[in-house]
Amino acid sequence: MPSNPPEFINGMPMTEFLGMEITDAEDGHARARLPFREELTFNTGRFVTMHGAASFALADNVGAAAVMSQFEETRPAFTIDLRIDYLAAATSDLTAEAEVLRFGGSVAVADIIVEDEEGEAVAVARGSFRT
Repeated sequence: MPSNPPEFINGMPMTEFLGMEITDAEDGHARARLPFREELTFNTGRFVTMHGAASFALADNVGAAAVMSQFEETRPAFTIDLRIDYLAAATSDLTAEAEVLRFGGSVAVADIIVEDEEGEAVAVARGSFRT
């Protein structure tokens, strides 16, 4: 059976809880979305922004989906490390895109860009995943 990362990841309780969706994953590339919801925000009383943990989870899942898209059959790609740089406050729905840079015998590396609904980058990440 060919690998189906969206079905696998979208069915996980954490993904469902966050309202996140892997929209597609194929040939070392993946895309995902995360709606802006009050439950996922950091609210200081002066401004409201998506909590960094929510955008981190989005980056982590889309990176794993990109790696999983290169497996022969559906199985998890466990995160070894994920480093993220936050570039701007996220105040709208988010999308993320990942591309596998290297797919080795035991480790894969993926780059991830997280954007707001205006297409502005709000975070960039690089993850390593066990293959």
